Amino acid sequence: MNILLIGPQGSGKGTQADKLSQHYHLHHIEAGALIRDQAHQHSQKAEIIDHLANKKGILLPDGIVIDMIIDQLDHIGYDNLLFDGFPRTLSQYQSLKDILDHHPLDAAIYLDIPDDVAINRLSARLVCTTCHTSFNSQTEPDRSTCDQGHQLTKRPDDQPQAIKSRLDSFHQSTQPILHQLEQDGILIKIDGQPNVDQIFDQIKQRLQSIESSN
Repeated sequence: MNILLIGPQGSGKGTQADKLSQHYHLHHIEAGALIRDQAHQHSQKAEIIDHLANKKGILLPDGIVIDMIIDQLDHIGYDNLLFDGFPRTLSQYQSLKDILDHHPLDAAIYLDIPDDVAINRLSARLVCTTCHTSFNSQTEPDRSTCDQGHQLTKRPDDQPQAIKSRLDSFHQSTQPILHQLEQDGILIKIDGQPNVDQIFDQIKQRLQSIESSN
């Protein structure tokens, strides 16, 4: 299967991406990780990416992101893919359909949560300064380090107003994609509010018919 996973910050997308990639043996293509890796290269292009994505916090031009995706696909192939964090605009989605060509997306899973839930979750997020693993101060109030003993900290952009701004941007850029995915007949909307295992059970149930047809 080739699957697209969409969800706002705080929807648990990263956790579900890990479970999906392991359960269905998918190559997890995480756009954020590709961008971070590219930004650490020693080149003029890397400096531009680092300046735009990390320092300015704005979306990269479509051409740069699409080139990264193509490079990754040329390396791992065009089957059994899980796209996470890409596409983020309608034009990127149209480009992805062209890139996949004879290997179209089988499903697009949208983890839907209200903005107030996302803000509450992200406001409680703590991140390891070394391994970048995320934890929640509400569910683990006594935790101050990750499992390897590294210090946890709060991301500077995980303040309510900053989170609200990011969510507004997500809705603005993603709504047209959701509409197109629905028209293409591959959108699967999942309630992102239950616990992790309940959400994954929902996803597996919805993917059963697709899995059997493949």
